Amino acid sequence: EELVRYRLVNRLRALLNDVNTYPLERENSRLWREYYGARTVHLEEQISDAREQYEKLLSADPGDLKLRAYIMADYGEVLRRLRYTEQEAISYLEQAISAIPTDTKLVWAFHQLAGAYRRLNKYADAWATVKKVRDYCAEVGDRYGLLLALDRLETFWAADGDFRQADAVRKQRLEILASLQLKLPYMEIFIYGGLGFARALLSGRYRETERDVRRAVSIARELNATNLVYMARDLGYILGMQGRYMEAEDAFNESVSIATKFDTVVCEMEQAITDGFWGSILKRQGRFEESEKRLFRSLETKRRVGDEIGIPELYIWLGELAEIRSLFESSANKLELAGSYYNEAVLLARSLQTRNYFRAWALTGLIRVKHAQGEYAAIPPLLAEAEQLAQQYEYNDHLASLRLTQGHIAWEGNAPTWENGFDAALRYYQHALIYALRYNRFLLDEVLSGRPQGTPLRPIIPYCLQRGEEGRRMLVALRDWWQTGVNDVGTPRPDTISPIPEGILLLEAERIAREREPGDGSPQKSVVEQIVNALKEMGAG
Repeated sequence: EELVRYRLVNRLRALLNDVNTYPLERENSRLWREYYGARTVHLEEQISDAREQYEKLLSADPGDLKLRAYIMADYGEVLRRLRYTEQEAISYLEQAISAIPTDTKLVWAFHQLAGAYRRLNKYADAWATVKKVRDYCAEVGDRYGLLLALDRLETFWAADGDFRQADAVRKQRLEILASLQLKLPYMEIFIYGGLGFARALLSGRYRETERDVRRAVSIARELNATNLVYMARDLGYILGMQGRYMEAEDAFNESVSIATKFDTVVCEMEQAITDGFWGSILKRQGRFEESEKRLFRSLETKRRVGDEIGIPELYIWLGELAEIRSLFESSANKLELAGSYYNEAVLLARSLQTRNYFRAWALTGLIRVKHAQGEYAAIPPLLAEAEQLAQQYEYNDHLASLRLTQGHIAWEGNAPTWENGFDAALRYYQHALIYALRYNRFLLDEVLSGRPQGTPLRPIIPYCLQRGEEGRRMLVALRDWWQTGVNDVGTPRPDTISPIPEGILLLEAERIAREREPGDGSPQKSVVEQIVNALKEMGAG
């Protein structure tokens, strides 16, 4: 069992080959041998074969309670992987846990049970289960089991969109890992390579997350670990968000190649997730047709297998794709389509009672659409909901989008519940730039100047270029403020998740942000340089 626990598949298979040379006389011994044969197949991601072998073992009705509990625990996990009803999986996992006293093996069963509860929106049961096994492992001194329990807790916090709590748990896991005398490469994979997508999204720390995921990828390749399928995918997304598209494509292709070695059902699900990530990056590249194809393929698969919790981001990416295309094509129909996708994402995220980051993301998109459609009266309730989530969890990227849209509306004189006019717009633009800076320099440049491939945001400089003398005055005001202002929006956050310290000069804050995210190594233009170039384009200094 220890070989299974540490995912030492090759050593386990060698051991089983050795055991197979012995003529085991007792039925119980033979069943244990067959059980670990099934476990090996399971670890190699041949899930349907593993299911058949577990069912055969269960039908033998082993008298050894421990063996029966172990089989039921693993069978429950297999049912989850094959997208059978989570309720059936829960039944077997609960039977396994109640059959014998908790031991190191059943820690994994608790881990799976908590995840199954979560997918059925039984949040109280999910949290209670993972906390129970966490407390058990802490009490008996099972630090490996504790790392697994904390992994599930970190996943829950990340799914809820709470980076601060998730990061605190991650740091605790790293401390435990450092305290162990043994080198645990598989657990290093779990800690450094897990949740790369979520960490990058919630914090904007692309390069930092990339370093961690690459460390895990290197270990996974050495161990031939199947976890590489999701780590390569996450790496592809993180690279794509930095504009390193060729590297991203290589990573996505690696993930797809690994998935093809899995059971058909598992391969299909892994491909669907990769299609979603890949489609979102293709959107950023301006490869709209390819993006749409992958996003729709992912959505179709996830709908078919009932993966509701993984659908909100697809609606959002489709919404952004339609929104960008509406700008390129001046299409009211595309804008209407974007609004419908965002609305679907909002409704689904609300019903799931989790994935708050995606709910706020969809709301910010819906607000942009309502602004573009001139439906100003519809904005205040959407803004209130998005603002509450974004402030609670410090979604700096969403706050940047909200302030940007508020600035546009105020400048146009159409603000339904807040101040209108040039000065109000200036203040909102300043806050939009600060929040973008706190997220990362990629968003800072996108909010200020946009991207050649298109963005759903309405960047400040292109907007100012359309407004003649008043636009020139706005750019001059922003340039002068950026040269003397500080990283401060009036509401201090001493517990900020941003790597940019509050209260420092904006020029210094920008320097830090740009050093942290070198991207593809191309020269970066500062905020002041971008504004000065725009003023020159307008014929002003």
